[in-house]
Amino acid sequence: MLKYPTKTAFHIFNVGEIPLDIKPVVSAVRLQRKNRKERTVDVRQRKMTEERLKKRQVENGILAKAKNDPACVTNDALFSGKIVSVYKRGDETKFIVTCGHPGMKRNADGKIDRNIITVKFFGKEGEFYAERFKKDDFATFHAVVQTKIIRRHDARITEVWGLSVESDRNKITPQDVNRVHLIGKITSAVQDNDLWASVLIKTQIWKERPNIFSENGEKTESLYRSLTKVRVNGGRDTKHMAERLLTKGTIVDIQGHIYGRVIDDKQLGYKRRVMSVIADEINAVGTIQPASVEAKSEVFNPENVGKEEGCGDGPTAEDVSGYEEE
Repeated sequence: MLKYPTKTAFHIFNVGEIPLDIKPVVSAVRLQRKNRKERTVDVRQRKMTEERLKKRQVENGILAKAKNDPACVTNDALFSGKIVSVYKRGDETKFIVTCGHPGMKRNADGKIDRNIITVKFFGKEGEFYAERFKKDDFATFHAVVQTKIIRRHDARITEVWGLSVESDRNKITPQDVNRVHLIGKITSAVQDNDLWASVLIKTQIWKERPNIFSENGEKTESLYRSLTKVRVNGGRDTKHMAERLLTKGTIVDIQGHIYGRVIDDKQLGYKRRVMSVIADEINAVGTIQPASVEAKSEVFNPENVGKEEGCGDGPTAEDVSGYEEE
């Protein structure tokens, strides 16, 4: 009688025909193989994690050990439209893109007022894309939504930081895309007026983007941290929504778009382009946290200056030429 499985044994017996005294040995061998495979996978994953951490330390210093927060965090922005301007200022390269979003209204002339979105790249990456994409090109931008703090004015400005650009020149019927997806934790919410509320969403996430210096398709990784202001139209339930549903600590999943326009910023002293994230749909992820004391916003937001988001006509491509921008 066979005491252990051999190649001959496996050829002779089908799985259901293996003698009883061999089955425990067969099971043990299979378990050993499974454990060996799992250990190999674990070792490979640990090596990949260590290599990623080393790379993060080189590129991000003390932030290398930062973790995604919250665990389900998402910060994705996607825009497809026409480039109306490309310019460089200091270390920043900016693409001014016009694109619409579902539900946009027509102005008095019957034309759809497209949003004006500024997508920003930094350093060599900006120069790389500026050489390849010019005014009047149709392109798709992958990006993240970030908040820039102007400390001398105690102000927060919504910005879009580019990750990559793809050409739409081969698309026979290019379609506008204006989409923002955020999953993050609420830090504060406030009712702006009878219809609108503003909520600050905390996101901290590692994102990959193409390494423009690599010839073999490698990626580079950076940590993006932001407290992003999102405007929410709650209709007649805005007060209840801001006080009881958009509570501090609640994690929310937001699908929305960017509303971009030109304002005459009295505090900064010049006209400039600003952008706001508008929520089209917002849902709680997990439990809605208990309502705290009256929510307040202590930060001045230039996005509130001028027209209310979603009300009235937005700027056209011609409106933005020549305006100053922070």
